[in-house]
Amino acid sequence: MATTEAATAAQAAKAEAAADEAAADTAKAEAAADPATDEAAADPATDEAAMEHAEVETWERGPWVWPAPERSTAVERPALKSQASCPEPHAKPKRPALQRQSSAPAATGHWKAIPREEWPAAVIRAQTQIRLVGRRVKKLVSERGTRYRIAMSATRTEVFREQK
Repeated sequence: MATTEAATAAQAAKAEAAADEAAADTAKAEAAADPATDEAAADPATDEAAMEHAEVETWERGPWVWPAPERSTAVERPALKSQASCPEPHAKPKRPALQRQSSAPAATGHWKAIPREEWPAAVIRAQTQIRLVGRRVKKLVSERGTRYRIAMSATRTEVFREQK
């Protein structure tokens, strides 16, 4: 029994020494964190232990708690008043209406069709020189200040005189 009591006493002494050492390490870490004290900076062996203990301690502080907002001593703003309605109701403004787009009306036609008997010689010469490249060919011919438009296709030829 004496040996078990001696072993228990030895374990208690070791635990007490470890607790004293941990308290000393905590005091050194706090001194190292304080820039006013340079005691811990003098011994490099204690720096490593202090840094390790400081890192562990930062994680063990617990979750962040937001501080309560301060109450303002200034007078609070008055609530916004709603706008008074219009004293005299009036008609709503006219909105644009959708319309189909259309061209401006032509002033009684720009070109006038002329019969074959009235075709001038320059129009007949130009018609014989025109080659059909596609379905339709249109050419402008000018004779004595009057412009003629020749419209040719495979099946018909039309001549128009410009109206001024």
